[in-house]
Amino acid sequence: MARTVAMNDLVTEGISDVPMLPIVEQGQYHAEFRLQFSPDSPVEGTVRNIQIREGITMTLHDYQPKEDLRVEVEFPKPMLGFGNIVEGSGWIDVEGFERFPFQTDVAEFYKIHPHTGYMELPAHKPLRLLNVNFTFASFRQLLGTHLQELPKPFVDNLLHDEELFYPRGVMNSALRHTAHRTFSPDYTGMARQFFLEAQVLELIAHQLELFKLEFAQGKIDDLTPAEHEALERCRSILLERFVEPPSLLELAREVGLNDFKLKAGFKRKYGTTVYRYLQEYRLEQAKDWLQQGERVNEVAHRIGYESLSSFSKAFADRYGLRPSKMR
Repeated sequence: MARTVAMNDLVTEGISDVPMLPIVEQGQYHAEFRLQFSPDSPVEGTVRNIQIREGITMTLHDYQPKEDLRVEVEFPKPMLGFGNIVEGSGWIDVEGFERFPFQTDVAEFYKIHPHTGYMELPAHKPLRLLNVNFTFASFRQLLGTHLQELPKPFVDNLLHDEELFYPRGVMNSALRHTAHRTFSPDYTGMARQFFLEAQVLELIAHQLELFKLEFAQGKIDDLTPAEHEALERCRSILLERFVEPPSLLELAREVGLNDFKLKAGFKRKYGTTVYRYLQEYRLEQAKDWLQQGERVNEVAHRIGYESLSSFSKAFADRYGLRPSKMR
């Protein structure tokens, strides 16, 4: 049975290793606070809370439970925001509302009011979760008159403050790339703050566009929990064997789905085809290795390309420059 712990208790066990910075002029908060969990905590890793603007904060969860946990989270104030599950799986229980699973590549919008919620997290499974939270006033101020460009059901639910609202979709490749990059900024000091603010605005743009499409197309999550699990195994197999991946038929047999359900379900869950997802991952790996100084021909071979010219073309199409220029 999972152990129940309060998030507040976990946080008080953390060690502040990045001090709060002073408030700067015009109410802008340029501040970051990071918690490193202590060795005797039931989780290991970090939580970073970053004040982007007045009324807008970003929280980066990057940790791993040492045992099965049911984490109690108190929400003392009304709040709305966007969530991106970059890695991980489990269950969310919104008290008095609903209980539903979460998994890698889920994008969500939430409008919540004071309540107690729970996250059920499996042992030894990494969790990387990115949240951008707003006060109601800051969200409306940020969107201004553009608020009315959003789908009517979205706006109606947003404006009726007494109602909980929790639509979810699947991260597309642009949103996924931005979320991953936010966890590993290459900047420090003032440049880091401006970079993170730009990332937040980009995340908002991608997610609003995603939800506009989801509402317009009437998409719903019609995959069963077993199919979600099978597709997550499919993704894991692809990433583990990306140099020599199995064929679609072999992959379908391995995870227990027919090839049609595999192709349709994978695109529904991850927002792209199996081939394009694998291609994106290979090129991301190549970019990292090239930046570490590895030779182009060695990187091409490591990610499964037999033709150096094919690799160079694919890399240039993705990143806008030849791999030999990536340093």
